[in-house]
Order: sequence, then C-alpha cells, then structure tokens
Amino acid sequence: MKSSTFPRSLVALVLLIAIANGLANFFHWYYTIWWFDIPMHFFGGFWISAVTLWALGTRMPQASFGRRLGTALAAVLVVGASWEVFEFGLDAIGDSIDTQQDLMFDMVGAVTAVLTRRNTTSKK
Repeated sequence: MKSSTFPRSLVALVLLIAIANGLANFFHWYYTIWWFDIPMHFFGGFWISAVTLWALGTRMPQASFGRRLGTALAAVLVVGASWEVFEFGLDAIGDSIDTQQDLMFDMVGAVTAVLTRRNTTSKK
C-alpha cells in the first residue's frame, strides 16, 4: 500500500501559489500585467489535479488512466467554474473571453499534472 502522507511538493506548490496571489493582489498585478492570471490558472489547475491524483492513488491505487484523467479534469472544472462564479459575484476583472481562457488554462494545468504523474510513475 502506498503512503498516504501528503506530498511536500504539493504543499510547497500551494504555498507558492498563495504567495504569488497575495503579491498580485497587493501590487495589483492582475490589473497591470495582462498575462499574470494565465500561469496562476495553469498552476492552480495543476495543483488541484495533482491533489486529486494523490487522493485517488491512496484510496484507489488500481484506478485506470482514464478514470484518473476524468476525475482530475472533473475536479479542476468544478473548482475552476466555482472560482469564476466567485469572481463574477465580486464583479472582478474579466469578461466571457477571460472566463473561457481561465478555464482553458485550468484544464491545461490539469492535463499536464496527469501526464506528469503518468510519466513519472510508469518509469518506476
């Protein structure tokens, strides 16, 4: 059975995301650097997907690649769409194109995490 200890790399990544978000809000980077939210959505999607994959690996280690991919993408889509609703409620920056781009980069991050996990675990 695999260890169920939460990976330090995922703790480090979420801390980096939180620090970057805090700095971006303090210095208004989301408003002054047009592309700043792109890597934030990518890494946010990556992190949510990686956490989902970790949870699946500890609870369902025999899950197929398709199940892992589908579950990770669904988790990221739910969190990403919820975030966009939250931003809409705050009347934050963005329009429908921005929302679509944000969700796309959430999903690109998710797929990257799935493929990274697949490639690193298949080599062991």
